[in-house]
Amino acid sequence: MVVLIKTGCFRGVTRSRRTPVGTSGRSRMVFRTVSIFVLIWAFAEGFIANRQAQLVLDKMTEISTSHANEWFALPQFTYHDSYGYEVTYTPRFRSLAGFDMYDNATTSIVSQKLYIHIPLNVRDLVTEYQVTCEGREYETFVQNVTTSNLDQATIKISVTSSGDFCTGTLADVDVGPVHSPTTYGRPAPPTFCYSAVGDHLINALTRHFFGHVRESAKKFLSKSADLALKRLNLC
Repeated sequence: MVVLIKTGCFRGVTRSRRTPVGTSGRSRMVFRTVSIFVLIWAFAEGFIANRQAQLVLDKMTEISTSHANEWFALPQFTYHDSYGYEVTYTPRFRSLAGFDMYDNATTSIVSQKLYIHIPLNVRDLVTEYQVTCEGREYETFVQNVTTSNLDQATIKISVTSSGDFCTGTLADVDVGPVHSPTTYGRPAPPTFCYSAVGDHLINALTRHFFGHVRESAKKFLSKSADLALKRLNLC
């Protein structure tokens, strides 16, 4: 009797505390499924976050792009050829494709003043001369500079701080090396202007080109850089 009672009590207790068959397996399966879902969700969230960060980085890489086909006029100058003809040049300057400004900048400190140097990539520069002979007839000559000629241009920004605020001001523009124009042309057929002056006109254009293209490039980049500075978060 003692054995039967103990056995019955043991069995009763055991049955009352026993987990129903299959419940633990389903719990493990549910836990495993939830864990996998959480891992997938975390991976997806991380991927999206990384992608968004990359997109932000890509957007920050290119700070500003100027508008193309924006003309910048230069003061006219006069040339007297060997025949005594007075030839007036009215030059203007533009970039056919604009320029890109990037954030891979360098800094320098001069006389306790901070400067930021931002490189530029100028695309397809054009200097156009309207040539007037003796105030009567005129022709237009175009001289181009390829992209690689001014890919070392740099704008120099002066940073000034006052209290919790700081501002960036365009200090200088370095257009880098300027090489010979790749092409130059004139309208056909030749008019009085070219016929009278001949090759002297072309030679004069070439001689004046280097000095004037540098000044016109500076003017173009300075104006565009001033606009771009408003979009820069320097501080």
